[in-house]
Amino acid sequence: MLRRIFDEVGCRLLGRMFVGGRSIEDVLKTGERLKKEGYKVTYNLLGEHQGDSVFVDYALRTTLELIGKMSERNQGNVAIKPSLYGLQISPDSFLANAKFIVERAKSQGISVEFDAEQQSFTNDTFKVFNFFASRMEYRGFVAQCVQAHARNIMSVMTKYGLWNKRIRVVKGAGVYKENADRVIGDEKDILVRYKQIAILNRDNWQAPLIATVRDRTLAYEMAKIFRNPNTFEFEMLYGPIGKRLSRELLEKGYSVRIYIPFTDIWCKDAWIEYGIRRSAMMRRLALGEVKRIIGKVFFRHHDSFENN
Repeated sequence: MLRRIFDEVGCRLLGRMFVGGRSIEDVLKTGERLKKEGYKVTYNLLGEHQGDSVFVDYALRTTLELIGKMSERNQGNVAIKPSLYGLQISPDSFLANAKFIVERAKSQGISVEFDAEQQSFTNDTFKVFNFFASRMEYRGFVAQCVQAHARNIMSVMTKYGLWNKRIRVVKGAGVYKENADRVIGDEKDILVRYKQIAILNRDNWQAPLIATVRDRTLAYEMAKIFRNPNTFEFEMLYGPIGKRLSRELLEKGYSVRIYIPFTDIWCKDAWIEYGIRRSAMMRRLALGEVKRIIGKVFFRHHDSFENN
């Protein structure tokens, strides 16, 4: 209860800093600014778990309008959350809407990134993604997000033939509430799985998107594993966290893509739930930093005591 209160307060204070615009025009300006700085961009309309076909249609129209208004100055990929585009209604509804988006994106030479949500959506999401990724005319225009913390992710990726398709690898932990038996709880084990997924995808001649927020150690480990900067791409969240790392990677010659969430008039409050998740992320990062500092102080005093 206290965590939720803390996260809601944090959202009200800082949540909007993680949102790149309140309209199509706003977010395209943000994208243009970031592209001038040397970044690539991906736009994401906020919202999820939409079971009303009217609002699903709004989401589709907004996304198609976004793609239509892009120019060379602000052009970027589009990330879609399946449950916002019809998956909450039915897989067929999502497939039909995704086809409109992928076709429009293809005509503009950009890609559509299929986001990952709760694991209850994973099978249907991968099935729809694979409809496009397994067809030559769409293959180069789609990518699928996969969550390393999902206990069964390796077998599900094998089931839907994702190893030789383009993917975005994320840790996934703590974003959505899941049953404990469906996820890997230990951070170290998640990182091992994360690297396994990325390496297997690379070994199948793919260039995965390596998603991280501010984990410098992970970023440089992945850079060392891949060696050639042209064989992968970093993707980082828009907002105050990780800015220094993203700039550092960019200056070292790595391709860095910024994932930019935005809202529109009809979904103007969709940022709140997203902001709460980002606030929770900041809380966890802050707690981890406090533990790290306490640990360093403890071991320093322990070593001093032992030496005396």
